[in-house]
Amino acid sequence: MEVKETFQDKREKYDMFLKVIIDFKAQRIGNVDVTIRVKELFEGHNNLIFGFNIFLPKKYEIALEDDEAGPQTKKV
Repeated sequence: MEVKETFQDKREKYDMFLKVIIDFKAQRIGNVDVTIRVKELFEGHNNLIFGFNIFLPKKYEIALEDDEAGPQTKKV
């Protein structure tokens, strides 16, 4: 729900996110591709990235650059 609220004025971004999730669940894309696409879509929305990381295996978590992340980020 947080993704939908964040992109309420950018419907195309929300629709792209849904497509990524559907493709991932249907195994048309893998962990690496979903990570790349979500990082691009959520750029500037670290709260969404941190929330999405919960669903990823540790080795595929999206890492943010030190200057954009804050104390709760680790590099992969």
